[in-house]
Amino acid sequence: MRADATGEGPLYRALLHHAQERPDAPALADADHRLDYAATLHEVDRRAAALAASGDAWTVLDEQADGKLGFALDYLAAARANTPVVVAEGTALTSEIADLLRARADEVRGLGLAAPEVMFTSGSSSRAKAVLLDGHRMYGKARRINAFMGDARHATEILTLPLRHSFGLGRLRCAIAAGRGVRLVDRLESPDGLFAVADAYPSAGLALIATQVKILLDRYPGALGGFADRLAYLEIGSEPMEAGHRRALTALLPATRLGMHYGMTELSRATMVDLHAPGPAGLGAGHPLPGVELAFDAGDGTGTGEDGAPEATEGEILLRGDAMLRAYVDDTGIRPVAPGSRLRTGDHGHRAADGSLVVEGRLSNVVKILGKKVSMEETESALRPLLAGGDCVCVASELVPGVTTLVAVVEANGPGAPDRAALHRELGARLPAHQVPRRFVTVDRLPRLPGGKTDRRAAAELARRRPARG
Repeated sequence: MRADATGEGPLYRALLHHAQERPDAPALADADHRLDYAATLHEVDRRAAALAASGDAWTVLDEQADGKLGFALDYLAAARANTPVVVAEGTALTSEIADLLRARADEVRGLGLAAPEVMFTSGSSSRAKAVLLDGHRMYGKARRINAFMGDARHATEILTLPLRHSFGLGRLRCAIAAGRGVRLVDRLESPDGLFAVADAYPSAGLALIATQVKILLDRYPGALGGFADRLAYLEIGSEPMEAGHRRALTALLPATRLGMHYGMTELSRATMVDLHAPGPAGLGAGHPLPGVELAFDAGDGTGTGEDGAPEATEGEILLRGDAMLRAYVDDTGIRPVAPGSRLRTGDHGHRAADGSLVVEGRLSNVVKILGKKVSMEETESALRPLLAGGDCVCVASELVPGVTTLVAVVEANGPGAPDRAALHRELGARLPAHQVPRRFVTVDRLPRLPGGKTDRRAAAELARRRPARG
């Protein structure tokens, strides 16, 4: 099934333009191969011809099977052949979704997508789900991200993120749109490996999730500062980062373009903030990118800004945008998302005085304990600075049936367990009593989702099964 009759997609046309304008410029590289833009175009054209000859309605791209370089070339080839793609999730669910899409071609065609593209996401849960996007619109989003972060054509992007996740694939689109070189890194055992790769380039760019940035700042203080003169930009993924980490980062990298985004696979980046100029909301998530609308559901049914109603300034964050998903897909069918509808994020936030977004946390991470509202993310933010570089996650657990207790699952950093009494005392001086965990569970490593975020469900199970320590 061809997506439509428009020919090559805009991502391929950008590749073609760069290959004609700067054929010798670096394009894609890994540990064993280096391709300039001319060589990349040649290989992409070869693969696109093979895709077209195969007659397969959907191309399944598997990073684990083909490696990052093979994945990147095949993704660009699909843009050349105008072939819909499924980005493999890593389980049998991928083939099930691909088979369903092949069998229901008319339903997909009815959505009117220029270039159907399926990606999987676990969001804030451990259950994978598939979203159906428009690849051409995702290219438009890449152009807007570049407008915010800067094209930085002279820099080489050190891309360590998995391409099967929206952040990593989005960074690949951004680099090709701008005509940058991309150094694909399959796996890093330690930050030393990252710095060794970056050291080979006079100007580099990075994209990291917030957890990686926090680890670098806490466990390798000053290391990023060693690249301050050559790090052109750093984009940080959608995850909370405390004011202390933000200040430390801007101090280490005073001349680096530091952008942090808020968003999800369903809409890619929704808002972005310049960490060097965060505005009056120091912990804010910035302003919506062009093509994105922000609203709030205050919970009373009257404040979302529809039909002339007063617009709420706080509540569940609602998003709408031209690059938003057009359908959810699972092994039972395709569930279209009506054009113009708003995406419920499951996050609570408010609009700051300057109009920017402040994300306060997941609605599901706000619970009532003894009749009082407890934000688990607020407690985590107060606890992390006391852990000497370790990380933590708070969960609500019924250790006694019918009685909800706040439990902190703490990642040990170095020998010995954190001193529970000291943590309790320090938190008591910083937080209301109902926000202080009643129990601490120490683990060697926090469970994480494939995208790097903490797996709260797994952490809650750890809290239920393990005795308190420290």
